[in-house]
Amino acid sequence: MSPEEIEAIAQRPTYCKADGEAVTLSRAERDALVAMARVAVDPRIREAIEATFEQRAGYMALIGAAVRALPELAMAKESP
Repeated sequence: MSPEEIEAIAQRPTYCKADGEAVTLSRAERDALVAMARVAVDPRIREAIEATFEQRAGYMALIGAAVRALPELAMAKESP
């Protein structure tokens, strides 16, 4: 999911429901957001990133690429 797609969701108009406001998401949008959230809250990933910052800067590009690939891997793992 690109930053532009995330921003488009963030700016999506709300509509009224009995229990408050809501925003409609497609199943693909929901799955992508859930996968990113799971990556963001996984303590193992955070610890790996923090440890990398303490090491050589040359590893940052590699870690960045791995972190960007994680949402796709998480979604693939969940697919039946």
